[in-house]
Amino acid sequence: RPALRESLLSGMRSAIAAGQPATARAQAAGLLWELDPSPDEARAARLVVIDSYLAEQQGAAAFRAMLRFDQDYRPLDRAIAGHFVSSLLDLGLHREAVNWLAALDDAGALKLRLRLHAGLVKPDAAIARARARAGKGGGAEWWHVLADAAEKTGDGTLAVEAHERLINVGEVVPGLWDVYDREARAAANQYRLLTGDDAAWLEYARRPSVRAARSRALLAYLSRHAAGREIRLRAQMHHVSSLQQAGMDRAALHVYERYLKNG
Repeated sequence: RPALRESLLSGMRSAIAAGQPATARAQAAGLLWELDPSPDEARAARLVVIDSYLAEQQGAAAFRAMLRFDQDYRPLDRAIAGHFVSSLLDLGLHREAVNWLAALDDAGALKLRLRLHAGLVKPDAAIARARARAGKGGGAEWWHVLADAAEKTGDGTLAVEAHERLINVGEVVPGLWDVYDREARAAANQYRLLTGDDAAWLEYARRPSVRAARSRALLAYLSRHAAGREIRLRAQMHHVSSLQQAGMDRAALHVYERYLKNG
């Protein structure tokens, strides 16, 4: 039985990684109800169940399982509390995430991100602090704060930059092309660029006075939507060059890799 329990735990984690969360839960049920697991094994299996709900975007079920886990294993260590909070925030459940606010590192990005969503800190203050830490190599978690603040304030240029930076450090960030398109249309409306006048869009994107992230949004838009092949290719070239100049070579590769996969 000990070997079987160990095998099932490995199988659960593999099922989650393979995108089979229901299989992981079925294996967890077998372990928890039929194989008399040790306390550590039961704890690990229950965490896998929570992750299986998260993988299916079942936020309410995941939250209920988190609450039961918290009741049984209180006080939670900071790493697990952080996992709960970040997962709930990614699902848009910031009110539920507040349950573990006190367990987070006061100086950490995750607590700042949660306080931003809870209205305990103003977006401008969160942006200033996150930019300062990100500028000092603080890590991807500070760019998550900036991405959330950009969404709250409607700052499309900041949203572009934050998404690009997250992709550059290896984060899976869906929706970057949608962010590009929204910011490009906002810029076009602001500066009265006519739909279909691709040459004017390209000329504006290449102006030195245009913020780099906004320029990349326009170039990304043209690289997909320009009517002429020549302008599409020029826009792609300038877009990649701008990412490289900003130190985001990995983002340049992954942005167009995803674009090509999506047709």
